[in-house]
Amino acid sequence: MKNTIVLLAMAVLSSPSLAQDSAAMQATNGLASQAYMGIGKGVIVSVLDSGVDVTHPALRNSVYLQKDFTGEKKLDDDKGDVGHGTGIAGILLGNDPKTYSGLAPGARLINARVDTSKDVTSDLWAGNGLIWSARSGAKVANISFGNKLGQGPLTDKINLISDYVAERYGVNVVVAGGNENDTAVRQAPGALYNGYTVGALGGVGYKRTTDFSNYSLDTDARTKPDLVAPGEKVGIATADWEKNTNYWTETGTSFAAPMVGGVLAQMIGYGKAKGLSTDPLLLKAILLTSAIKAHDADGSPWSARSGGRDSDYGYLFTQPLDDEQGAGALDAVGAYRLYGKVKAKSTPLSNWREGKLKENQTLDLKLGKLYEGQHLGATLTWFRHVAYKDKNGNGPDGKDTFYQSATLADFTLELLRDGVPIGGSDSSVDNLEHLSWTLEATANYTLRVYRFEGSGLPSEAFALAAQVMKGNVAASVQRELAASRGEAYAASGLSRGFDVPEPTGVLWVVIGVAMIRRRRRR
Repeated sequence: MKNTIVLLAMAVLSSPSLAQDSAAMQATNGLASQAYMGIGKGVIVSVLDSGVDVTHPALRNSVYLQKDFTGEKKLDDDKGDVGHGTGIAGILLGNDPKTYSGLAPGARLINARVDTSKDVTSDLWAGNGLIWSARSGAKVANISFGNKLGQGPLTDKINLISDYVAERYGVNVVVAGGNENDTAVRQAPGALYNGYTVGALGGVGYKRTTDFSNYSLDTDARTKPDLVAPGEKVGIATADWEKNTNYWTETGTSFAAPMVGGVLAQMIGYGKAKGLSTDPLLLKAILLTSAIKAHDADGSPWSARSGGRDSDYGYLFTQPLDDEQGAGALDAVGAYRLYGKVKAKSTPLSNWREGKLKENQTLDLKLGKLYEGQHLGATLTWFRHVAYKDKNGNGPDGKDTFYQSATLADFTLELLRDGVPIGGSDSSVDNLEHLSWTLEATANYTLRVYRFEGSGLPSEAFALAAQVMKGNVAASVQRELAASRGEAYAASGLSRGFDVPEPTGVLWVVIGVAMIRRRRRR
Protein backbone atom coordinates (compact mmCIF):
# COMPACT_ATOMS: atom_id res chain seq x y z
CA MET A 1 0.00 0.00 0.00
CA LYS A 2 1.19 3.66 0.43
CA ASN A 3 2.21 5.80 3.41
CA THR A 4 -1.14 7.02 4.82
CA ILE A 5 -2.98 4.74 2.47
CA VAL A 6 0.00 2.48 2.05
CA LEU A 7 0.60 1.51 -1.56
CA LEU A 8 1.40 -2.17 -1.37
CA ALA A 9 4.89 -2.23 -2.84
CA MET A 10 8.51 -2.42 -1.81
CA ALA A 11 11.32 -1.65 -4.23
CA VAL A 12 14.02 -4.15 -5.07
CA LEU A 13 17.00 -2.24 -6.40
CA SER A 14 17.83 -4.23 -9.48
CA SER A 15 16.99 -4.00 -13.14
CA PRO A 16 15.48 -7.29 -14.32
CA SER A 17 16.37 -9.30 -17.37
CA LEU A 18 13.60 -10.60 -19.60
CA ALA A 19 13.75 -13.90 -17.70
CA GLN A 20 13.21 -12.05 -14.42
CA ASP A 21 10.38 -10.07 -15.98
CA SER A 22 8.40 -13.19 -16.74
CA ALA A 23 9.41 -15.55 -13.91
CA ALA A 24 6.67 -14.41 -11.53
CA MET A 25 3.98 -14.50 -14.20
CA GLN A 26 5.18 -17.88 -15.43
CA ALA A 27 4.78 -19.19 -11.89
CA THR A 28 1.04 -18.56 -12.12
CA ASN A 29 0.83 -20.51 -15.41
CA GLY A 30 -0.75 -17.30 -16.69
CA LEU A 31 1.49 -17.10 -19.75
CA ALA A 32 0.90 -20.76 -20.60
CA SER A 33 -2.86 -20.31 -20.23
CA GLN A 34 -2.89 -17.70 -23.02
CA ALA A 35 -2.67 -20.59 -25.48
CA TYR A 36 -5.99 -21.92 -24.15
CA MET A 37 -8.00 -18.94 -22.90
CA GLY A 38 -6.54 -16.19 -25.07
CA ILE A 39 -5.16 -12.79 -24.12
CA GLY A 40 -8.27 -11.08 -22.76
CA LYS A 41 -9.07 -9.44 -26.08
CA GLY A 42 -11.41 -6.48 -25.61
CA VAL A 43 -11.92 -7.04 -21.88
CA ILE A 44 -11.87 -3.71 -20.03
CA VAL A 45 -9.72 -3.59 -16.90
CA SER A 46 -9.36 -0.63 -14.55
CA VAL A 47 -6.28 0.35 -12.55
CA LEU A 48 -7.27 2.53 -9.60
CA ASP A 49 -3.99 4.00 -8.45
CA SER A 50 -1.73 7.05 -8.52
CA GLY A 51 -2.01 7.14 -12.29
CA VAL A 52 -0.52 5.21 -15.20
CA ASP A 53 2.08 6.38 -17.68
CA VAL A 54 0.24 5.25 -20.79
CA THR A 55 3.14 6.38 -23.02
CA HIS A 56 5.19 3.41 -21.84
CA PRO A 57 6.03 1.13 -24.80
CA ALA A 58 4.18 -1.75 -23.18
CA LEU A 59 0.99 0.27 -22.63
CA ARG A 60 0.64 2.95 -25.28
CA ASN A 61 -1.77 0.98 -27.49
CA SER A 62 -4.03 -0.26 -24.68
CA VAL A 63 -5.79 2.85 -23.36
CA TYR A 64 -9.58 2.89 -23.31
CA LEU A 65 -10.40 5.73 -20.86
CA GLN A 66 -8.56 7.97 -18.38
CA LYS A 67 -9.78 10.26 -15.63
CA ASP A 68 -8.27 12.04 -12.63
CA PHE A 69 -10.42 12.11 -9.49
CA THR A 70 -7.96 13.90 -7.20
CA GLY A 71 -8.17 17.42 -8.60
CA GLU A 72 -4.44 17.49 -9.42
CA LYS A 73 -5.19 17.34 -13.14
CA LYS A 74 -2.63 14.57 -13.71
CA LEU A 75 -3.01 11.15 -15.24
CA ASP A 76 0.36 9.47 -14.79
CA ASP A 77 2.41 8.36 -11.78
CA ASP A 78 5.79 9.60 -12.99
CA LYS A 79 7.34 11.14 -9.88
CA GLY A 80 10.94 10.62 -10.85
CA ASP A 81 10.87 7.00 -9.75
CA VAL A 82 9.62 3.68 -11.10
CA GLY A 83 6.05 4.49 -10.15
CA HIS A 84 3.31 2.15 -9.03
CA GLY A 85 0.20 2.18 -11.23
CA THR A 86 2.28 1.81 -14.38
CA GLY A 87 3.78 -1.41 -13.06
CA ILE A 88 0.37 -2.82 -12.17
CA ALA A 89 -1.01 -1.97 -15.59
CA GLY A 90 1.97 -3.71 -17.21
CA ILE A 91 1.30 -6.94 -15.30
CA LEU A 92 -2.35 -6.83 -16.31
CA LEU A 93 -2.05 -6.03 -20.01
CA GLY A 94 1.48 -4.97 -20.98
CA ASN A 95 2.39 -5.72 -24.58
CA ASP A 96 5.94 -4.78 -25.58
CA PRO A 97 6.79 -7.23 -28.39
CA LYS A 98 9.76 -9.51 -27.61
CA THR A 99 10.45 -7.61 -24.38
CA TYR A 100 7.56 -7.74 -21.92
CA SER A 101 4.10 -9.30 -21.88
CA GLY A 102 1.39 -8.94 -19.30
CA LEU A 103 -1.10 -11.68 -18.58
CA ALA A 104 -3.90 -10.21 -20.72
CA PRO A 105 -2.19 -8.10 -23.41
CA GLY A 106 -5.38 -7.96 -25.47
CA ALA A 107 -7.34 -6.16 -22.74
CA ARG A 108 -8.20 -2.44 -22.72
CA LEU A 109 -7.09 -0.10 -19.91
CA ILE A 110 -9.07 2.34 -17.80
CA ASN A 111 -6.68 4.60 -15.89
CA ALA A 112 -8.58 5.91 -12.86
CA ARG A 113 -6.26 8.20 -10.91
CA VAL A 114 -7.60 8.22 -7.34
CA ASP A 115 -4.40 8.79 -5.36
CA THR A 116 -2.46 12.06 -5.25
CA SER A 117 1.24 12.79 -5.65
CA LYS A 118 1.39 12.99 -1.84
CA ASP A 119 0.05 9.47 -1.49
CA VAL A 120 -3.37 10.55 -0.22
CA THR A 121 -6.76 9.21 -1.26
CA SER A 122 -10.26 9.07 0.19
CA ASP A 123 -13.45 7.06 0.04
CA LEU A 124 -14.79 9.79 -2.23
CA TRP A 125 -12.01 9.60 -4.83
CA ALA A 126 -11.56 5.83 -4.68
CA GLY A 127 -15.33 5.23 -4.64
CA ASN A 128 -15.94 7.59 -7.55
CA GLY A 129 -13.13 6.01 -9.55
CA LEU A 130 -14.46 2.51 -8.92
CA ILE A 131 -18.07 3.35 -9.75
CA TRP A 132 -17.05 5.30 -12.86
CA SER A 133 -14.92 2.35 -14.00
CA ALA A 134 -17.82 -0.04 -13.43
CA ARG A 135 -20.29 2.14 -15.33
CA SER A 136 -17.72 2.50 -18.12
CA GLY A 137 -17.62 -1.25 -18.68
CA ALA A 138 -14.70 -2.46 -16.56
CA LYS A 139 -15.00 -6.13 -15.65
CA VAL A 140 -11.77 -6.24 -13.62
CA ALA A 141 -10.72 -3.48 -11.21
CA ASN A 142 -7.33 -3.54 -9.46
CA ILE A 143 -6.89 -1.70 -6.13
CA SER A 144 -3.34 -2.01 -4.79
CA PHE A 145 -3.65 0.47 -1.95
CA GLY A 146 -5.44 0.64 1.37
CA ASN A 147 -5.08 1.00 5.11
CA LYS A 148 -6.03 -0.76 8.29
CA LEU A 149 -9.55 0.10 9.34
CA GLY A 150 -9.47 3.04 11.73
CA GLN A 151 -5.88 3.93 10.81
CA GLY A 152 -6.22 5.80 7.52
CA PRO A 153 -8.50 7.81 5.28
CA LEU A 154 -10.21 4.78 3.75
CA THR A 155 -13.06 3.31 5.77
CA ASP A 156 -15.45 0.39 5.47
CA LYS A 157 -17.33 2.47 2.89
CA ILE A 158 -14.85 1.44 0.17
CA ASN A 159 -15.48 -2.21 1.08
CA LEU A 160 -19.21 -1.66 0.65
CA ILE A 161 -18.73 0.12 -2.69
CA SER A 162 -16.50 -2.73 -3.88
CA ASP A 163 -19.17 -5.29 -3.03
CA TYR A 164 -21.85 -3.12 -4.63
CA VAL A 165 -20.13 -2.88 -8.03
CA ALA A 166 -19.33 -6.60 -8.02
CA GLU A 167 -23.00 -7.57 -7.83
CA ARG A 168 -24.56 -4.59 -9.65
CA TYR A 169 -22.11 -4.29 -12.56
CA GLY A 170 -20.34 -7.68 -12.60
CA VAL A 171 -16.94 -6.24 -11.71
CA ASN A 172 -14.22 -8.52 -10.34
CA VAL A 173 -12.59 -6.28 -7.73
CA VAL A 174 -9.05 -7.44 -6.92
CA VAL A 175 -7.30 -5.94 -3.88
CA ALA A 176 -3.75 -6.22 -2.58
CA GLY A 177 -3.74 -7.78 0.90
CA GLY A 178 -1.04 -5.60 2.50
CA ASN A 179 2.61 -5.86 3.52
CA GLU A 180 2.47 -5.19 7.26
CA ASN A 181 2.64 -8.83 8.47
CA ASP A 182 -0.65 -8.02 10.20
CA THR A 183 -4.36 -8.68 9.77
CA ALA A 184 -5.54 -8.98 6.17
CA VAL A 185 -9.15 -8.94 7.37
CA ARG A 186 -9.55 -5.58 9.09
CA GLN A 187 -8.55 -3.55 6.04
CA ALA A 188 -10.04 -1.07 3.59
CA PRO A 189 -10.66 -2.23 0.89
CA GLY A 190 -9.19 -5.64 1.82
CA ALA A 191 -12.25 -6.59 3.88
CA LEU A 192 -14.51 -6.75 0.82
CA TYR A 193 -16.68 -9.86 0.48
CA ASN A 194 -17.53 -10.11 -3.22
CA GLY A 195 -14.02 -9.71 -4.65
CA TYR A 196 -10.50 -10.95 -4.01
CA THR A 197 -7.95 -10.04 -1.37
CA VAL A 198 -4.57 -11.29 -2.60
CA GLY A 199 -1.47 -12.19 -0.59
CA ALA A 200 2.10 -12.60 -1.85
CA LEU A 201 4.26 -15.63 -2.65
CA GLY A 202 8.05 -15.47 -2.76
CA GLY A 203 11.26 -17.46 -2.58
CA VAL A 204 12.64 -19.92 -5.09
CA GLY A 205 9.83 -21.03 -7.37
CA TYR A 206 7.28 -18.92 -5.48
CA LYS A 207 6.33 -21.84 -3.27
CA ARG A 208 5.76 -20.01 0.04
CA THR A 209 3.93 -16.98 1.30
CA THR A 210 6.25 -14.11 2.15
CA ASP A 211 7.04 -12.91 5.66
CA PHE A 212 5.53 -9.49 4.96
CA SER A 213 2.22 -10.59 3.45
CA ASN A 214 -0.81 -9.95 5.65
CA TYR A 215 -2.80 -12.91 6.95
CA SER A 216 -5.66 -13.86 9.28
CA LEU A 217 -5.07 -13.35 12.99
CA ASP A 218 -6.54 -15.69 15.57
CA THR A 219 -8.83 -12.80 16.52
CA ASP A 220 -10.14 -12.55 12.94
CA ALA A 221 -13.31 -14.58 12.53
CA ARG A 222 -13.25 -14.02 8.78
CA THR A 223 -10.37 -15.31 6.63
CA LYS A 224 -8.23 -13.27 4.24
CA PRO A 225 -6.46 -13.42 1.84
CA ASP A 226 -8.66 -15.35 -0.56
CA LEU A 227 -5.65 -16.64 -2.49
CA VAL A 228 -2.00 -15.79 -3.17
CA ALA A 229 0.17 -15.01 -6.19
CA PRO A 230 3.84 -14.09 -6.78
CA GLY A 231 4.66 -10.76 -5.12
CA GLU A 232 8.44 -10.85 -4.78
CA LYS A 233 10.94 -9.63 -7.40
CA VAL A 234 8.22 -9.03 -9.95
CA GLY A 235 9.26 -7.46 -13.26
CA ILE A 236 7.21 -4.31 -13.90
CA ALA A 237 6.93 -1.51 -16.44
CA THR A 238 8.37 1.75 -15.05
CA ALA A 239 6.87 5.21 -14.98
CA ASP A 240 10.27 6.90 -15.49
CA TRP A 241 11.14 4.74 -18.47
CA GLU A 242 12.15 7.76 -20.55
CA LYS A 243 15.19 8.53 -18.40
CA ASN A 244 16.07 5.29 -16.64
CA THR A 245 15.05 1.80 -17.73
CA ASN A 246 11.82 0.48 -19.20
CA TYR A 247 11.51 -2.30 -16.63
CA TRP A 248 12.38 -2.81 -12.99
CA THR A 249 11.86 -5.32 -10.20
CA GLU A 250 9.44 -4.62 -7.36
CA THR A 251 8.14 -6.53 -4.36
CA GLY A 252 4.81 -6.34 -2.54
CA THR A 253 1.24 -7.57 -2.58
CA SER A 254 0.58 -4.62 -4.93
CA PHE A 255 2.02 -6.74 -7.72
CA ALA A 256 0.42 -10.04 -6.65
CA ALA A 257 -3.08 -8.57 -7.10
CA PRO A 258 -2.83 -7.86 -10.86
CA MET A 259 -1.66 -11.44 -11.41
CA VAL A 260 -5.16 -12.48 -10.35
CA GLY A 261 -6.72 -9.66 -12.36
CA GLY A 262 -4.85 -10.64 -15.51
CA VAL A 263 -6.02 -14.25 -15.30
CA LEU A 264 -9.58 -13.04 -14.70
CA ALA A 265 -9.36 -10.96 -17.88
CA GLN A 266 -8.27 -14.09 -19.77
CA MET A 267 -11.20 -16.03 -18.31
CA ILE A 268 -13.71 -13.33 -19.21
CA GLY A 269 -12.44 -13.16 -22.78
CA TYR A 270 -12.55 -16.95 -23.07
CA GLY A 271 -15.98 -17.16 -21.47
CA LYS A 272 -17.47 -14.60 -23.83
CA ALA A 273 -15.99 -16.35 -26.85
CA LYS A 274 -17.37 -19.72 -25.71
CA GLY A 275 -20.77 -18.46 -24.54
CA LEU A 276 -20.03 -19.25 -20.88
CA SER A 277 -21.20 -17.35 -17.84
CA THR A 278 -18.76 -14.66 -16.70
CA ASP A 279 -20.56 -13.93 -13.43
CA PRO A 280 -18.06 -12.92 -10.70
CA LEU A 281 -19.50 -15.60 -8.40
CA LEU A 282 -18.57 -18.33 -10.87
CA LEU A 283 -15.12 -16.97 -11.67
CA LYS A 284 -14.29 -16.76 -7.97
CA ALA A 285 -15.49 -20.31 -7.30
CA ILE A 286 -13.30 -21.53 -10.16
CA LEU A 287 -10.15 -19.62 -9.17
CA LEU A 288 -10.35 -20.72 -5.54
CA THR A 289 -11.10 -24.35 -6.43
CA SER A 290 -8.23 -24.61 -8.92
CA ALA A 291 -5.71 -22.87 -6.66
CA ILE A 292 -2.56 -24.84 -5.80
CA LYS A 293 -2.10 -25.81 -2.17
CA ALA A 294 1.34 -24.33 -1.50
CA HIS A 295 3.18 -23.56 1.77
CA ASP A 296 3.04 -20.89 4.43
CA ALA A 297 6.06 -18.71 5.17
CA ASP A 298 7.43 -21.12 7.78
CA GLY A 299 7.19 -24.05 5.35
CA SER A 300 4.05 -25.61 6.81
CA PRO A 301 1.60 -27.02 4.26
CA TRP A 302 -1.83 -25.61 3.43
CA SER A 303 -4.35 -26.24 6.19
CA ALA A 304 -7.87 -25.09 6.91
CA ARG A 305 -7.92 -22.76 9.92
CA SER A 306 -10.50 -24.67 11.94
CA GLY A 307 -12.30 -27.99 11.70
CA GLY A 308 -13.36 -30.98 13.76
CA ARG A 309 -15.49 -34.09 14.01
CA ASP A 310 -19.22 -33.52 13.64
CA SER A 311 -22.12 -35.89 14.20
CA ASP A 312 -23.99 -34.71 11.08
CA TYR A 313 -21.17 -34.08 8.58
CA GLY A 314 -18.47 -36.53 9.65
CA TYR A 315 -15.88 -33.75 9.58
CA LEU A 316 -16.80 -30.08 9.48
CA PHE A 317 -14.64 -27.06 8.62
CA THR A 318 -15.89 -23.83 10.19
CA GLN A 319 -12.97 -21.77 8.89
CA PRO A 320 -12.25 -23.62 5.64
CA LEU A 321 -9.35 -21.53 4.24
CA ASP A 322 -5.69 -21.28 5.25
CA ASP A 323 -4.74 -18.25 7.35
CA GLU A 324 -1.91 -17.20 5.01
CA GLN A 325 -2.84 -18.66 1.62
CA GLY A 326 -6.63 -18.57 1.61
CA ALA A 327 -7.55 -21.22 -0.95
CA GLY A 328 -3.96 -21.43 -2.21
CA ALA A 329 -1.81 -20.16 -5.07
CA LEU A 330 -3.22 -18.90 -8.36
CA ASP A 331 -3.05 -21.50 -11.17
CA ALA A 332 -4.29 -20.15 -14.51
CA VAL A 333 -4.14 -23.44 -16.42
CA GLY A 334 -5.99 -25.24 -13.66
CA ALA A 335 -8.62 -22.49 -13.83
CA TYR A 336 -8.89 -22.94 -17.60
CA ARG A 337 -9.50 -26.65 -17.31
CA LEU A 338 -12.16 -26.17 -14.66
CA TYR A 339 -13.87 -23.29 -16.47
CA GLY A 340 -13.88 -25.17 -19.79
CA LYS A 341 -14.82 -28.45 -18.06
CA VAL A 342 -11.78 -30.01 -19.72
CA LYS A 343 -11.07 -33.63 -18.85
CA ALA A 344 -7.35 -34.39 -18.63
CA LYS A 345 -5.23 -37.24 -17.31
CA SER A 346 -4.41 -35.51 -14.05
CA THR A 347 -7.85 -33.85 -13.70
CA PRO A 348 -10.43 -36.51 -14.54
CA LEU A 349 -13.33 -34.32 -13.42
CA SER A 350 -13.92 -30.57 -13.77
CA ASN A 351 -17.44 -29.27 -13.26
CA TRP A 352 -19.35 -26.21 -12.09
CA ARG A 353 -22.92 -25.16 -11.56
CA GLU A 354 -24.80 -21.89 -11.05
CA GLY A 355 -28.21 -21.65 -9.43
CA LYS A 356 -30.54 -20.08 -6.89
CA LEU A 357 -31.85 -21.48 -3.63
CA LYS A 358 -34.64 -20.43 -1.32
CA GLU A 359 -34.49 -21.07 2.42
CA ASN A 360 -34.26 -24.75 3.38
CA GLN A 361 -33.61 -25.82 -0.20
CA THR A 362 -30.94 -28.25 -1.38
CA LEU A 363 -29.03 -28.77 -4.61
CA ASP A 364 -26.96 -31.87 -5.38
CA LEU A 365 -24.06 -31.98 -7.82
CA LYS A 366 -23.40 -35.64 -8.57
CA LEU A 367 -19.72 -36.32 -9.18
CA GLY A 368 -20.13 -39.99 -10.01
CA LYS A 369 -17.67 -42.75 -9.25
CA LEU A 370 -14.38 -41.48 -7.85
CA TYR A 371 -11.39 -43.46 -6.68
CA GLU A 372 -9.37 -43.88 -3.53
CA GLY A 373 -6.40 -41.50 -3.51
CA GLN A 374 -7.95 -38.92 -5.81
CA HIS A 375 -8.21 -35.38 -4.51
CA LEU A 376 -11.34 -33.24 -4.57
CA GLY A 377 -11.38 -29.46 -4.44
CA ALA A 378 -14.67 -27.55 -4.28
CA THR A 379 -15.81 -23.97 -3.62
CA LEU A 380 -19.23 -22.43 -3.13
CA THR A 381 -19.72 -18.65 -3.45
CA TRP A 382 -22.59 -16.17 -3.02
CA PHE A 383 -22.96 -12.38 -2.73
CA ARG A 384 -23.05 -9.97 0.14
CA HIS A 385 -25.82 -7.53 -0.86
CA VAL A 386 -25.13 -3.79 -0.72
CA ALA A 387 -27.41 -0.86 -1.59
CA TYR A 388 -27.02 2.91 -1.46
CA LYS A 389 -28.97 6.06 -0.60
CA ASP A 390 -28.68 8.53 -3.46
CA LYS A 391 -27.88 11.94 -1.94
CA ASN A 392 -27.88 14.03 -5.11
CA GLY A 393 -30.12 12.20 -7.56
CA ASN A 394 -27.37 11.29 -10.02
CA GLY A 395 -26.99 7.59 -9.32
CA PRO A 396 -24.30 5.98 -7.19
CA ASP A 397 -21.15 7.92 -6.35
CA GLY A 398 -18.66 8.28 -3.52
CA LYS A 399 -20.82 10.85 -1.69
CA ASP A 400 -23.69 8.42 -1.20
CA THR A 401 -24.31 6.23 1.81
CA PHE A 402 -23.70 2.55 1.12
CA TYR A 403 -25.02 -0.15 3.43
CA GLN A 404 -25.49 -3.90 3.64
CA SER A 405 -29.09 -4.37 2.53
CA ALA A 406 -29.64 -7.94 3.76
CA THR A 407 -28.02 -10.24 6.25
CA LEU A 408 -25.47 -12.61 4.74
CA ALA A 409 -27.15 -15.77 3.52
CA ASP A 410 -26.11 -18.97 5.28
CA PHE A 411 -25.08 -21.92 3.10
CA THR A 412 -23.28 -25.15 3.81
CA LEU A 413 -21.37 -27.44 1.44
CA GLU A 414 -21.35 -31.19 2.11
CA LEU A 415 -19.46 -34.11 0.58
CA LEU A 416 -21.41 -37.38 0.46
CA ARG A 417 -20.00 -40.85 -0.19
CA ASP A 418 -22.63 -43.34 -1.34
CA GLY A 419 -25.24 -40.98 0.07
CA VAL A 420 -23.62 -40.62 3.52
CA PRO A 421 -22.11 -37.25 4.59
CA ILE A 422 -18.38 -37.51 5.32
CA GLY A 423 -17.31 -33.86 5.35
CA GLY A 424 -18.53 -30.32 5.06
CA SER A 425 -17.71 -26.62 5.08
CA ASP A 426 -19.88 -24.27 7.12
CA SER A 427 -18.45 -20.79 7.66
CA SER A 428 -20.85 -18.51 9.51
CA VAL A 429 -19.06 -15.24 8.60
CA ASP A 430 -17.71 -15.47 5.04
CA ASN A 431 -19.66 -15.79 1.80
CA LEU A 432 -17.85 -18.87 0.59
CA GLU A 433 -17.36 -22.51 1.52
CA HIS A 434 -14.34 -24.57 0.51
CA LEU A 435 -13.33 -28.24 0.61
CA SER A 436 -9.92 -29.79 -0.03
CA TRP A 437 -10.30 -33.53 0.43
CA THR A 438 -8.31 -36.66 -0.35
CA LEU A 439 -10.70 -39.55 -1.03
CA GLU A 440 -10.20 -42.55 1.23
CA ALA A 441 -12.40 -45.01 -0.65
CA THR A 442 -13.67 -45.75 -4.15
CA ALA A 443 -17.38 -44.89 -4.23
CA ASN A 444 -20.04 -42.64 -5.73
CA TYR A 445 -19.66 -39.06 -4.50
CA THR A 446 -21.98 -36.05 -4.40
CA LEU A 447 -21.57 -32.42 -3.41
CA ARG A 448 -24.63 -31.04 -1.63
CA VAL A 449 -25.44 -27.35 -1.23
CA TYR A 450 -27.94 -26.49 1.49
CA ARG A 451 -29.31 -23.08 2.39
CA PHE A 452 -30.46 -22.43 5.95
CA GLU A 453 -33.43 -20.24 6.81
CA GLY A 454 -33.38 -16.87 8.55
CA SER A 455 -31.01 -14.77 6.45
CA GLY A 456 -30.36 -13.33 3.01
CA LEU A 457 -32.77 -12.63 0.17
CA PRO A 458 -35.85 -14.78 -0.58
CA SER A 459 -33.86 -16.39 -3.40
CA GLU A 460 -30.04 -16.39 -3.33
CA ALA A 461 -27.79 -16.87 -6.35
CA PHE A 462 -24.73 -19.08 -5.90
CA ALA A 463 -21.94 -20.73 -7.87
CA LEU A 464 -20.33 -24.10 -7.17
CA ALA A 465 -17.11 -25.43 -8.74
CA ALA A 466 -15.52 -28.85 -8.29
CA GLN A 467 -12.34 -30.41 -9.61
CA VAL A 468 -10.96 -33.90 -9.04
CA MET A 469 -7.22 -34.46 -9.32
CA LYS A 470 -5.42 -37.72 -9.82
CA GLY A 471 -3.69 -38.96 -6.67
CA ASN A 472 -0.13 -37.73 -6.05
CA VAL A 473 -0.50 -35.37 -9.02
CA ALA A 474 2.15 -32.96 -7.74
CA ALA A 475 4.94 -35.54 -7.84
CA SER A 476 3.83 -37.12 -11.12
CA VAL A 477 3.60 -33.77 -12.91
CA GLN A 478 7.00 -32.75 -11.54
CA ARG A 479 8.57 -35.87 -13.01
CA GLU A 480 6.86 -35.26 -16.35
CA LEU A 481 7.97 -31.64 -16.54
CA ALA A 482 11.51 -32.41 -15.42
CA ALA A 483 11.79 -35.13 -18.07
CA SER A 484 10.49 -32.77 -20.76
CA ARG A 485 13.31 -30.36 -19.88
CA GLY A 486 15.96 -33.03 -19.59
CA GLU A 487 16.34 -32.28 -15.86
CA ALA A 488 16.58 -34.44 -12.80
CA TYR A 489 13.41 -34.71 -10.72
CA ALA A 490 13.67 -32.85 -7.40
CA ALA A 491 11.17 -34.26 -4.93
CA SER A 492 11.14 -31.23 -2.63
CA GLY A 493 10.02 -28.71 -5.26
CA LEU A 494 6.66 -27.67 -6.65
CA SER A 495 6.92 -27.19 -10.40
CA ARG A 496 4.57 -24.86 -12.20
CA GLY A 497 6.15 -24.56 -15.62
CA PHE A 498 4.30 -25.82 -18.67
CA ASP A 499 6.58 -27.19 -21.37
CA VAL A 500 4.24 -30.00 -22.40
CA PRO A 501 1.52 -29.66 -25.08
CA GLU A 502 -1.44 -30.53 -22.86
CA PRO A 503 -1.68 -28.24 -19.82
CA THR A 504 -1.15 -30.21 -16.64
CA GLY A 505 -2.28 -28.56 -13.41
CA VAL A 506 -0.15 -28.91 -10.32
CA LEU A 507 -1.90 -29.29 -7.01
CA TRP A 508 -0.18 -29.84 -3.69
CA VAL A 509 -2.27 -32.75 -2.51
CA VAL A 510 -3.17 -32.50 1.13
CA ILE A 511 -3.06 -35.98 2.61
CA GLY A 512 -5.72 -36.61 5.21
CA VAL A 513 -8.47 -34.38 6.51
CA ALA A 514 -7.58 -33.89 10.19
CA MET A 515 -6.98 -30.13 10.16
CA ILE A 516 -5.96 -28.44 13.39
CA ARG A 517 -6.16 -24.81 14.44
CA ARG A 518 -2.65 -23.32 14.28
CA ARG A 519 -0.94 -19.98 14.23
CA ARG A 520 1.73 -18.60 12.01
CA ARG A 521 5.18 -17.72 13.32
CA ARG A 522 5.45 -14.50 15.31
